[in-house]
Amino acid sequence: MVLPEKFECVTIYFSDIVGFTAISSLSKPMEVLDMLNDLYTVFDTCIEKYDCYKVETIGDAYMVVSGLPVRNGDRHAAQIALMSLDFLSCLNTFVISHLPDKKLNIRIGMHSGPVVAGIVGKKMPRYCLFGDTVNTASRMESNGEAKKIQMSTQSYGILSNHGGFVIQPRDGLVDMKGKGKQQTYWLQGVEKDLNIDNPRHFTDKTALLKRESNSQFYTDTDTTKKQTVLPKTPQSKDMVKLQQS
Repeated sequence: MVLPEKFECVTIYFSDIVGFTAISSLSKPMEVLDMLNDLYTVFDTCIEKYDCYKVETIGDAYMVVSGLPVRNGDRHAAQIALMSLDFLSCLNTFVISHLPDKKLNIRIGMHSGPVVAGIVGKKMPRYCLFGDTVNTASRMESNGEAKKIQMSTQSYGILSNHGGFVIQPRDGLVDMKGKGKQQTYWLQGVEKDLNIDNPRHFTDKTALLKRESNSQFYTDTDTTKKQTVLPKTPQSKDMVKLQQS
């Protein structure tokens, strides 16, 4: 029996497919099912590299959490951040089998905070998360943009303590339903010096100098834009462009 339990701080990930309704209108129901199965099988396999727990999929929405059911200290935000970057990288080579010329994009949101988790129901019981943290994470996704990872101030603060992530404040405040105007941030990549060879056990203490690893997560530096770089400002020679098509 799994008893309801409160977790003081976890990080929740939400994503959905941009233009899913339009894609569905061009597809047969079985083709939609096959597309989602192909995509989320890729994501499910990717998750195994990280200390993350897949909560559920609802239609084209995909929900993941780190920090429960097993607590992992303050590593949850970094785990979700690295996983999110990995998902975007996977999309570069993903092909919709029945629409090979159409590119699939997702919108990602992440937020950190307290939740209550437990099993709901007796027939097909599900492990569910409750609390405003879930709603806020969902808003981070729905108010985001294609091929981008939007995070809250809370997630940003936790990643600040880790260092090694390249983050840019979003221009202006974002008016979120039920939340008012919020300052949010774009996760753009990691510094090239960040060692993430073993992402499941990544902590600030393992952010050691190791070049040429995990190049798909690197980002370049646009000096014309204001960036928040943690913990130091990367130079262009130390970064490579985050691969996008």
